[in-house]
Amino acid sequence: MSEYYRGLPDYLPVDEIKNHFLNLLVALENQETDLEDFCKSMAQVADRQWHTYELLETELRSRIDTIMANMLMQKVVDQLSIYAFRGILFTIGSLGLRESYDVLGTSLIQSVDNKKKKEIEEFVRETKVLHNGDIEDPYYTLR
Repeated sequence: MSEYYRGLPDYLPVDEIKNHFLNLLVALENQETDLEDFCKSMAQVADRQWHTYELLETELRSRIDTIMANMLMQKVVDQLSIYAFRGILFTIGSLGLRESYDVLGTSLIQSVDNKKKKEIEEFVRETKVLHNGDIEDPYYTLR
């Protein structure tokens, strides 16, 4: 599945991106994809969303944020490769997912392996610099 999303053009219409997100959410809910592939695929679609220079509609953004935050709180990240974990972080940053970002500052950071811990620390540090600490505006530096 992630190969399909990787092959998408960099720039897509907003409605098409929304449909890709919805398809991924349904695939996860119906267990038609594993978490590894889901996280990598979400990062690919989040990248296309970021290139629209528009915030994702609030309801869908909130739904994705809740799913990502729950994945982090349930510590399923232990099962993921570093690449899929980076996909989660990229999705959080590209979509401006506040709830998920806040989870990164909890005890999660203490419970992951050192590679993932370093990824979290670097991501949080970059967010503070690039977004002035405001994760909800992924376009902060462009304004």
